[in-house]
Amino acid sequence: MPRALSKRPGRPGIFVERALFESDAFRTLTAAQTHILFLFLLKRDVQTVGSGKRTCRAIVNQGRISFTYEEANRQGFCLQTFSTSIKVLIEHGFLSVSVPGGLCEGGQRRPCRYTVHVFELSPPAEQPWRTWTKPPQVRSRRGSPTLSA
Repeated sequence: MPRALSKRPGRPGIFVERALFESDAFRTLTAAQTHILFLFLLKRDVQTVGSGKRTCRAIVNQGRISFTYEEANRQGFCLQTFSTSIKVLIEHGFLSVSVPGGLCEGGQRRPCRYTVHVFELSPPAEQPWRTWTKPPQVRSRRGSPTLSA
């Protein structure tokens, strides 16, 4: 079972709207994928920006959120589970890659940076998980359901 994140000052928790729980994209996630999504939500830095009557809440580290394989391993996820979960979260529209990771010059690794698309104040057009639909299942010759390509 994955361990909890250490308590960080100034980050009391996350707020998740009801629409997320009721969406098809969220309901098809496995337990590990849901846990990793919530860990991404904990990494957001939501602050009040603006002044006076023009204040609003915004994610100030959007597009710069990194979650490395080493972090996932420390949380108790095996590498294959974490890799599959990231792929599914991207396919479902919860995440997108803003800066791809990999090897840099000199042989150093650069972590992948992600954009999280779960924010209650964002317009629905910026939240692709709201329009995600489950792919139709096609019956094979033997009668067992398979996903269409």
